[in-house]
Parts: sequence; C-alpha cells; structure tokens
Amino acid sequence: MSVCAYEQVRAVLPLAIYLVLFQLFILKQNVADHWQISAGLVSVIIGLMLSMEGLKVGLMLFGETIGTILPSKSSMPVVLLVAFLLGIGVTFAEPAIGALKTAGSIVNVDEAPYLYALLNDYSGVLVLIVGMGVGFAAVIGTLRFLYSWSMKPVIFATLIPTLALTIYVMGNPYLSNVLGLAWDSGAVTTGPVTVPLVLSLGIGIASAAGKGSSSLSGFGVVTLASLFPIIGVLSLAIYLYWAVPVEEIIASASQIAVAENVLWHESTPWVEIKLGVQAIVPLVIFLLVVLTLLLKEKVRNRLNTFYGIFLCVLGMVVLMSD
Repeated sequence: MSVCAYEQVRAVLPLAIYLVLFQLFILKQNVADHWQISAGLVSVIIGLMLSMEGLKVGLMLFGETIGTILPSKSSMPVVLLVAFLLGIGVTFAEPAIGALKTAGSIVNVDEAPYLYALLNDYSGVLVLIVGMGVGFAAVIGTLRFLYSWSMKPVIFATLIPTLALTIYVMGNPYLSNVLGLAWDSGAVTTGPVTVPLVLSLGIGIASAAGKGSSSLSGFGVVTLASLFPIIGVLSLAIYLYWAVPVEEIIASASQIAVAENVLWHESTPWVEIKLGVQAIVPLVIFLLVVLTLLLKEKVRNRLNTFYGIFLCVLGMVVLMSD
C-alpha cells in the first residue's frame, strides 16, 4: 500500500505544482480557496491509491482468470460478447466518467447547446456510447489475439473515420465545442480501471490461444479503446445536430433550472457513495456471473478478492468527493 501511495503522489503532485506555478507566474493570479484545493488533491491521491490497490488485489485477477479460461470453455460468439460487455462495464467504473455530470453543470447552454445536451440531457447515453466504443475495441483486440492480425491495418482503419468525423465537426459552428469532449473521452478510457482490466483480459486470451505470454500482448487494445469512443461521441453529436433543434435544448435547460430541487440522496456524501457503488458493483457482479455460472469456476483467494473489491468501492467514493 505504501508503494501505491508513493506512485500516486508522484503522479499527482508534479501536475499540481505545475498548475500552481502557471497560475502564479503566467496568469499573475493568486490561488483562490487553496485549502479546499489541497484537500481535493489529498482526496485524489487517497482515492487513486485505494482504487489501484483494489484493482491489483481483486479485479485484475478476475480479468486474467476469465481471459485464460474463457476461450477453452466457450464458443467464439460468447467470448466476443463477454469482451464487449466487459468493455462497457469498465467504462462505467472509470473515475473520470463520474465527473461528466459535474462538467455539464458549468457549460453555458447558449454558447454550446449541443455540448450542454450531451453532458446533461444525454449524459447516460454519452457514457453508454463511450462504453460501447471500449467494448468494440475489446472485441477487435480479442479477434486480433486469436487470429494474429497485424495491428497497423486495424489502427489505420479506425483512425481514418476518426479524423474524417473530426474535420466535419470542426467545420460546424454548432458542433465545434463538442470536439474537446470527444477526444477527452478517448483519454478517459485509458484510466486506472479500463487499462488494467482490458490488458489482463487480453493477456489471458493471448496466453490461452498460444499467441503470446508477455504483458505486451494486450497493448493494442488500449489504442483502439481510445479511438472507438471518439468515433462514438462525434457520431452521437452529429445525430443530435440533425434530430434536436437548438431552441429545444435551450428551452429544456430553462425548465430544469426552474424546477431543480436537490433530494437528500443527491447531496454529499450520499451521492458520492451511490456513484461509487454504481461504478464498481455492477462490474463485479458481471465478472462473478461469468466466472461462476458461465465458466463454472470458483473465486480464488476469496478473502483477498473481496477485500480488493471493497478497496475499489472505497477509493471510487473518495475520488467522487474530491
């Protein structure tokens, strides 16, 4: 745990120092609410530390075990379906995905109506689209492991439509604000939950298929997991542009502002606890169902595994409260 804490401090602290120095010396502004910001940084470090330790102890073991056993006990459609659903599940468990709703609350609907709609009215659909992108990446990566496909043609076939959609959206004044969100969604999917689980699944499948035994076997999936969500978010934005008028989005935002009433379970700390449980528990249930019902395998090191799951949930709750 101490090693994990050191790693998170080393990851977060240099970025925080850079941002402080940038604001002080480049923007010539004092750091407002510095105690609150410091508490938030501590929360990020603790949350990441708990989540990463939980992943190592609990969830990564699930992914590698399923990846190793699944190809030998199930048909190809079942293997691909499990890979697809796992991609969706890990996306919902990403800490950065939980911040989408918060980001949506600071967007001005008059200046960026379709960005506002994606982050508020269609936030659930947005996360699902990003998850489906990761799921498709997991499927393509699984097929690549099993059939020894070259990585370069797959990357080029994915990158070309990504750039084409980007150029189209960039030239549309109503959609250009969505561009940052779309490409950031690709970065979100390379977070602390997606990468370890997708890599462990890929390594397990590659080892079971005799196509590779090193940790390098799974890295192609991470690249695809960044590109497919970008395509999905840009496609969703284009669909909304064709289907939903700007006036309707602005009118809907005005009604929400008038009728907004925060319930007890939508306030701190209950909302953070709810989001933390919602992020991790459905993924754990899915992995347990695949392992015990589909593969007929027992959970190994049960105590350590559930201890890791508890750390993941606790870390996610802390991250949501930063």
